[in-house]
Amino acid sequence: ESVTDEKTILFRSYLQMLARGRNYAMKMGASDETAKQDMNHAIEGSLKLAQQIKFPRQDIPGPLTATLPTWYGKLLQSQEGRVDGVRETTAIRSVSALGQVYGLSIMDQAGATVVPDGMTAERAIGLMESEDSKSIEAACTGEWGSETCLDPALTDTSLLLTKLSALQVPPLPPRLSEERALVRSSQPPSRQNAREAGDPRESHVWKPKIDTVIATSRRSPDGGHTAPVMRLAVSHDQCFFVSGSHDGTCRVWTAEKAEKSNGVLESSLTYSIQNSSSSGKPPRINDLVLVEGSHGVVSGASDGSVHAWRVDLVSSSSTNLAESNRDVRRVAGYSEIRRMNPSEGEILAVNQYNTLGSSILTFATQRGRIHSWDLRSAKEPFCLQNFQDTGFITSMAMGSDRHWAVVGTNRGFIALWDLRFQQMMKLWRHSRSSPINRLATSFVPPPQSWVGKGYNNNDARPYIFAATGPNECAMFDASSGHCSECFRTVEYSSRSPSSRIDGLPQLQEIPLSTTMRRKSLLSQGNGSARLGDIVSSSFRSVNCIVGSTGASDYSFLVTGGSDCRIRFWDFSMPSRCYVTSGIEPVQPRPSFERIDFDHKSRLMLCRQPPAPALSEVDSSRVPKKLFQGTRAIPQAHSQGITDLRFLRNNLISCSRDCTVKIWR
Repeated sequence: ESVTDEKTILFRSYLQMLARGRNYAMKMGASDETAKQDMNHAIEGSLKLAQQIKFPRQDIPGPLTATLPTWYGKLLQSQEGRVDGVRETTAIRSVSALGQVYGLSIMDQAGATVVPDGMTAERAIGLMESEDSKSIEAACTGEWGSETCLDPALTDTSLLLTKLSALQVPPLPPRLSEERALVRSSQPPSRQNAREAGDPRESHVWKPKIDTVIATSRRSPDGGHTAPVMRLAVSHDQCFFVSGSHDGTCRVWTAEKAEKSNGVLESSLTYSIQNSSSSGKPPRINDLVLVEGSHGVVSGASDGSVHAWRVDLVSSSSTNLAESNRDVRRVAGYSEIRRMNPSEGEILAVNQYNTLGSSILTFATQRGRIHSWDLRSAKEPFCLQNFQDTGFITSMAMGSDRHWAVVGTNRGFIALWDLRFQQMMKLWRHSRSSPINRLATSFVPPPQSWVGKGYNNNDARPYIFAATGPNECAMFDASSGHCSECFRTVEYSSRSPSSRIDGLPQLQEIPLSTTMRRKSLLSQGNGSARLGDIVSSSFRSVNCIVGSTGASDYSFLVTGGSDCRIRFWDFSMPSRCYVTSGIEPVQPRPSFERIDFDHKSRLMLCRQPPAPALSEVDSSRVPKKLFQGTRAIPQAHSQGITDLRFLRNNLISCSRDCTVKIWR
């Protein structure tokens, strides 16, 4: 008895387990017939218990009535990096805690859930780190004899956990909005009309006004960004929008505050990423996205981390009679949902989409992998490996039916993935061999049939919009790679007004086999292979696109690029196209024209004359304000525009000049 080595302790525990089993058999009866009856009763009771468990269906239409408790979310965060093999479910020691995590209703209580037992994150972490957690883990995994070592009070909980694990029942989704129920649409967006949030298509007379700024932010650490602003995202209810910058912060801007501002845009909330590098510089925010139907935000940083967090809104207590008649909310703070770091270099692109049974987050790393994460059940559904010889991933876009996705790289490649089978179906190379700055998808008929014809579902097909250089954005048929329409800007000097017009861009299909692909790449050249070319690029190109497409006379596209100009393109009428921002007062207005190559392809061309010197302009045509001592502050961006979004029939833009602007 004095020996206390590990083998002796294990053998002693084994003898105690046998003794408890023998005592239990003696109490229940020694005859074989009685033992069989007891076994049948146990099986019958287990079946009844399994049939009387009710958990919410998350794959059917309708809002959810419960979300994941806060203590379990903190428990998941504390588990990151642990290698002891003990899962977080070992902290669930009661049926009431099970009800909080899985939304269960026990004992056939219609519509009723269990009463919470006061579980907290500190208590859950303490229970998981206790010695009993290993016994519970062994019982849940079916290890022989483990249930005998359990406390009888935990037997039912262990059996329920085993059944839920066998059925692969996911826990409740995290709380992504300030509402009690998770707001999520029951169906994906319409395949025929996949549009941006805040799309002003309902107003058929909407057009952005020329150089009309409602508010602009300042380059200040107090209320604005101090580094280039790269991404914008708008909430589903149009209450706020989020901007991500290279200064390592995401700022939240409310629509109500922007409309009431005196021209100066100030943020209401700042989410900062902690500096984990030895250089002392904060990590850059490379991309961000808002979770569909919620107030959840997902941002990807240059340190390889992905942050999922929630913007908390509360009702505003205003004494204004006009505001009291409507639901006015203000930003109260943010809550961390989850952090991930696959340790594969920078996070280059982030995307998110909802299905009927999941909320999938996808993010691309520097090593060419596209990881996925189910925000509802906290697991990785799939992981895609993009070809590394095609370059770094610069943009991702999901298909309208959520079954396919397109990925663009800095070497001008576009890959088409089937998400159902996790297979790359096609690989194209853009004829311009320039970085794919932005991708978008739509499921519409050919643009030549939008005017003067009725809508026919049979004519609809998937299209890919690719924003690249030099200063052009093209619309390609995803099934064939054919270019249906291209929007291009060319600049010409005053001495030679005629400029060479290249043909339409093409998508050259690349073989997927390794040998043929490498031969094709060597014959065409690989282009730049540095990641820094993505972060800071001065090449003339279109960086962002937003618009409305479909079988309508009012389909348009708004583009922004490195030339600091915002252009409004109509798909059919050149007379409706114009430049909304970025034209100097003495610069001639550009001209737009349409070139039809055939009945399936056309080019919308913008001829942009350069700004002449002041000495070359007739004094009668020079605005009087240029002869005055004080000049008005220019409203256009001073550096390249990086993103565009819609907000309440207004246009939002961000730029490398560290500012965010709202245009009427």
